[in-house]
Amino acid sequence: MGRAAPALTPLIEGESTRLAEVRKNFLQHPADYARISLDPGWADNKEYKTASEDLATVLRPVMAGVGTWKLPPHAQSDFGSGSTILSQPYLTALPTFVDAVPQLKGLKPAKARVPVGMPGFPKKSFYYHSYDGSFDFPVGMTGVTFNRLYIVTDPLDQVVALQYCCEAPPNHSVRDMGIGIFNFVQFRRKGSTTAVVQYETKPQKDGSALVITKLGVEERRGSTSATCKEINVLVLPKPTLQLIDYVLQQP
Repeated sequence: MGRAAPALTPLIEGESTRLAEVRKNFLQHPADYARISLDPGWADNKEYKTASEDLATVLRPVMAGVGTWKLPPHAQSDFGSGSTILSQPYLTALPTFVDAVPQLKGLKPAKARVPVGMPGFPKKSFYYHSYDGSFDFPVGMTGVTFNRLYIVTDPLDQVVALQYCCEAPPNHSVRDMGIGIFNFVQFRRKGSTTAVVQYETKPQKDGSALVITKLGVEERRGSTSATCKEINVLVLPKPTLQLIDYVLQQP
């Protein structure tokens, strides 16, 4: 005779206990259960290759540290684990993130869920939400007050990146460094022959990166200096850098 089937009641009770424990852990540590959402064609980088080359140029100083992947980075079991944005866990829900940042409390987005079309970013997978106010960048930007903050999310409104924007920067000169894009979240390029873009990429100890871009305008074409008109600071946590690196490697 075959072995008797296990009693059904203990199995149900055991599964109920397990689910209750999972729910308890989720409520206590929701970031441990977060999963990024991406469009099925997120890694497609066939369009606007020249524009994605600008992104690859500014990120070159930090890409060596993000690692190479046999699988897409988001398929790794520990993807995003331990990473933070303004001290909030990577993939924090947008409402929770806004409530946790003092400078954002009480603000409504000027624009919400605008697709990020920048080539090199995961395609059809990122959206920005812009907030107008007065924002001080946490580190290293003394004397600059930013009037706009872009919060970048995935389709589930989980936060994956930030960009600070100052449209009335202190008066100083900007030098041309050979790229055309000065605002990566909005995919904005310089629009005249007298405009120049300067950039600086700063790797951080936690594996994230800051990309500082400055738009300047020359008094006349060929001038040796240009006056700064806009500053943007793009904050890319390591998991988002990994996604971008994977996209940029695609043929």
